[in-house]
Formats: sequence, structure tokens, C-alpha cells
Amino acid sequence: MKKIKLSQSLLKRLKHHFEGNDCGTKIVAEAIEKTVKKPTSESAMAGIRFEFLATRAESFGDYKGNEPLLTPKTGKPSAQEKVVQAQVENWKNMVKDFGIEVLETSYLLQYEYESFIHKGYADVLCKINNYHYVDNDGITQKKPPHLAIIDIKFSGLFDDKFSKWGWHVDKDYHILERKEWAKSLENKGDLTIQPVDYKCIYEAVENKDIEFYFAIFHAKDAEKFKMVNVQVSEQRKAKHMDEVAYFAQKLNNELEIGLLPKPRFDICEDCLVKDCEFRVFYNTENIKLD
Repeated sequence: MKKIKLSQSLLKRLKHHFEGNDCGTKIVAEAIEKTVKKPTSESAMAGIRFEFLATRAESFGDYKGNEPLLTPKTGKPSAQEKVVQAQVENWKNMVKDFGIEVLETSYLLQYEYESFIHKGYADVLCKINNYHYVDNDGITQKKPPHLAIIDIKFSGLFDDKFSKWGWHVDKDYHILERKEWAKSLENKGDLTIQPVDYKCIYEAVENKDIEFYFAIFHAKDAEKFKMVNVQVSEQRKAKHMDEVAYFAQKLNNELEIGLLPKPRFDICEDCLVKDCEFRVFYNTENIKLD
């Protein structure tokens, strides 16, 4: 039997599926068999363009990032292209100031288990020689030179507290104890699964830990950019690998009978599997009055 390849993006979708918030038919078509592909959105194209200029690594999709973003009517660089270009300069300055030696881009992380392959692609594998930061007490600290993975994000939700895709980091550290309502990055599992996953794969291959950073650049404001160092506890990594093994087993079991559809209007609305017999065309809900 062909081994399933589990990436952090597929893990997120499987978690949502088993919670009842994503459809098995849709996941198989989009992420496993890849018989359908969503068109690349304008915001995604901007991110691809930025990553191409920053790392010279081409996207796996139709748009490779090597062509500038143009205004359709004039054929001139769009406002988004100008922000991209400005943020690329900020990235270059960041590389210089932090003493980042890029060793590899689109770095393949992969470890093969008995029943599945655990894999991912890191934007940048590097050595960081001069990383300095302000600690919780407001004192500037410097890390010794170290090996690191940097994942580059280009987002209009740079400091958004309320979106689950927002990159806000709360500076009021005592608030982070209030997990039930805190909106800081620590509490957004769909974003933070990536550093946990990549660190686990790297450790399985190399038998040692590696530092992980998000380099985040605002897609609308070229004055805003930041580095976020993500520390992951041993307990969190162990829990993640338990989940990975569980999802791999559950996925293999379900694929034997077909990953179960979860038809719901908000899931079906943008689905490209047009001939699905379970497709829901209307938003219907039920209430009961006693």
C-alpha cells in the first residue's frame, strides 16, 4: 500500500475533518489525490511573489512568482507589487542585521515511518549569527550563533487579534495565562502547528532540536515587519507526534472505505468537486420550539 504523505497543511485539514468542520471528499480531491486545484487568489499571488524575490524559490503552483504583479488596465506595477518590493528590501536588511547565512531554500524536511511519510518544506534553512531581542524584562539579549528554520509570511493580518489567521503577539505577557480569551499567536493552532511539526521532523532526522522563526511582513504597510522566535516544549512536541500517529492511522483506515463526506453549505460553497452527490446548495438549519 502506498504510504500517505502527511504535511502540516494536511494535518490541519484532517483535524478539522475529524472535528466535523471539513469534508473528506473535498480533502481527498484537493490535498491527497489532487484532482482539483483552486485558482490562486490575488493575496496568495502577492505572497508567492514576495517569497520568490526573497528566496528565489519558485512556487509549486501555476504562478511561480517570477512575474511582477501588474495593474490590468495600465500594465504597470500594481500598488501591491510596490509593497512587495519594499518589503523585500526590509527582508534583505533583516538578513544583514541578524547575520543570517542562508544555507538552503525550500528545504525538504522528511522522515519515513512504517505507515506514513512525515514531510514539509521550510522556506529557509540558515545559520543566524547576530540575533538580538528584547526579553520579558525589557533587556536586550543576544543569542549565540545557531542553526535555524525561517518561514516567511506575507500577510494583511500582520497584527490582527481576532482572525484565527492573525499574527498579533501580545506584549502583555501575564494576559497569556488567560488562554480562554487571549488572541495572541500562541493560541492560534492553525498557525503554530507549523513550527511544532517542522521541529519534530527535523529532530527525527537529525536527532537534535533546531530554532524556528516566523519572518512576518505586512502585505499592506511596508513599514511593518517582525521576527518571531517560536519555542516549543518537549511536552508539546510529544503531544503533536501522538496526534500525527493518530491521524495517520485514522486516515489510512478511512481511506479504505473512502474519507467520509461532511456536506455543509459553508464547506460545499467553494468546492470544486462539482459532481459530488452529497453537495449542499442551500444553507438550511433547524430549530425546535417547545
